[in-house]
Amino acid sequence: MANHLAHPSMKVGDPGFEAWDQKDLKIVGWMWTIMVPEICRTCLYLLTAIAILKNLYQTFKSKRLRILWQEFDQYKIVDMRDSFDAALYREETERDRMYNYLVGLNSKYDLIRIQILGREKLPPLNEVIFLVRGEESCRNLMLGS
Repeated sequence: MANHLAHPSMKVGDPGFEAWDQKDLKIVGWMWTIMVPEICRTCLYLLTAIAILKNLYQTFKSKRLRILWQEFDQYKIVDMRDSFDAALYREETERDRMYNYLVGLNSKYDLIRIQILGREKLPPLNEVIFLVRGEESCRNLMLGS
């Protein structure tokens, strides 16, 4: 299986496409059987095993970032007196993370960064990550990478 995934996808008409396609379909079938439905739904329209793996990598890469942020929060000492302070702290933390996320993006995402920062009301971090990932998916689809 690893050997199959190490090779780029073949195109219809390439020599050996039929065998490659059968192997890829078998791997995709295995992937569907081991994924929970919530994860499976995010990959329904992807055509190859490598496309599914790339999608899962992008999904869980941002999840790893969230886990690191939550761990970091455990070490912060914040003096809050009431629920208003807690809500204000959450909003400021979310905004800081959104700015840090956008600043850390590659320059090829300048357009989406400008669109997000140009909004009258800034979206929550989840939406920002979703928008950037959507832009990345469109870019990959158009450029074929």
